Amino acid sequence: MKVLGVFGGIGSMMIGAKNQGYEIIGNIEDRQCFFTGTFEENYPGAFMVSSINELTDEQIEKCKNIDLILGHPKCGSFSSLRRQNNTLEESRKELAGNFSKFIDSINIFKPKFFAIDNLPKSLTEFTYKDWSDKLPDYDIHFEYISNRNYGNVQLRKRLFIIGSLKKLGFYFIPSEFENNETLLERISKIPHDAPNHQQWKKTDIVEGWYRHEFVKDFVAYKTPEDRITYEEFGEFLKNQKLNKPIVCYNKKQELTSRIGKSVIDINGMAKTVTGGNTGHHYMFRSDTFMPFTIRERAKIGGCPDDFIFLPNKENEIKPWHNDLIHQTGKFMPVEFTTFLTQQIKDFLEGKRDETKYTNKRLVKSKEEIDENKYQYCKNIGYYNQQKVCEFCGSKEYCKKQIK
Repeated sequence: MKVLGVFGGIGSMMIGAKNQGYEIIGNIEDRQCFFTGTFEENYPGAFMVSSINELTDEQIEKCKNIDLILGHPKCGSFSSLRRQNNTLEESRKELAGNFSKFIDSINIFKPKFFAIDNLPKSLTEFTYKDWSDKLPDYDIHFEYISNRNYGNVQLRKRLFIIGSLKKLGFYFIPSEFENNETLLERISKIPHDAPNHQQWKKTDIVEGWYRHEFVKDFVAYKTPEDRITYEEFGEFLKNQKLNKPIVCYNKKQELTSRIGKSVIDINGMAKTVTGGNTGHHYMFRSDTFMPFTIRERAKIGGCPDDFIFLPNKENEIKPWHNDLIHQTGKFMPVEFTTFLTQQIKDFLEGKRDETKYTNKRLVKSKEEIDENKYQYCKNIGYYNQQKVCEFCGSKEYCKKQIK
């Protein structure tokens, strides 16, 4: 069985497929930040190009008879982190453009299945009708997934849009379960000699942070006196609330929250790992107030310990760790995609046993997902409608609409 990534990043969504014997063909990814060699290092023999137009004849041949395409494009304006840097209109255009590129790849390669990860609110801009109009040969399944309830340590809830050729009659069966694993339990499993597990230098830890952010009425804004020491920074972090955005002063001496930057309680579940393009560290351990190592950040996402992260060796401006913070921040949790690719494989091989699934969804769905599911069933319909309804997570919503 063959898998192709489209907006596949460094290949995090393909790890589960690889472990189950899928052949990873390649990755079409236009975000240059992922071209550091990490994908090629972990998927020897697979190609990585930035556009379909760059494919060679040999690569095109490999893409014939693809079973599954996986992707996780940018979230656009619907991510609170991205809203800080993008206007709503810019992000809407970007989202629609990315989805259109993904759909183009589906129509070109015609896989049996595809799955794309994004945020639920993306359905307010790119609805069930957009998906069904552009992919009429596919059943489109809209699933609200709690990654923690598939074995991840993050409470990371996402929209998965799963497509299957209508003639296959596929229907998704959920299997969420109670997961009490703590962050400390997860990262304690990392071998000491695992790659990318070195501790940070003190100078790297405080890079991008300043004294004026924590000392009210500090006037030497971004001067040498504004540089904060590691010891000072640690004391400031001790006063922060756990699992909440770090609160500090902006240059106007106004208190503000640094979204995505937190001191994480290691005795509970993990917050969603994030990572932008700056040198700032985003997540700090509550026991040591040290940043999580690259390996710890990856482990939170379910990454196997032998998966290697590589920085951009040609980048002489930004510190090397910026690339690795970014890669682990964009790392898709492994557990659910492992579950999904296993279910697809079992379905195609005629081995799927419905009794082995919990048929549970432990988090309440989002209205935008329920509405799109309802409208899809009402106006389009599934090849195996009865089975889709049997395992659907929007039954109560549908009942209310029918009344």
